[in-house]
Amino acid sequence: MVVDYDYEILREYFRKLPVYSAVHRLLTEFLKTNRVLVWCKINRSRSSPSEVIGESWYNELPANETLFEFDNADRKFVAAAFAVLADAPNIVNATDTDWCSLRGFLSQHGIGYIDLCEACGKNC
Repeated sequence: MVVDYDYEILREYFRKLPVYSAVHRLLTEFLKTNRVLVWCKINRSRSSPSEVIGESWYNELPANETLFEFDNADRKFVAAAFAVLADAPNIVNATDTDWCSLRGFLSQHGIGYIDLCEACGKNC
């Protein structure tokens, strides 16, 4: 699991999970006991390409039309994958359907993509 030193990724996970849910407990336990975390630095850009929709842009992201329109909150995950590209990262998606638009882009850049929810990937 790739996480950034500024905890943007972990904050995103925990912001979406109900505190007393089983998934919250499992993720917390995984983070406490697992030693396979890959830490990386992702840098928010002070200036983003003019075509970008939203505010979040990272220096690790290549200027690409597909990313310009991609969900603002999810760009941090792509930036982290680019930050550890030498480790051949995979992005694992649980339920978010807008990741389908990035499959080809990720593959072209050596980043794997896995859908945990079979139904979510059927529309790709």
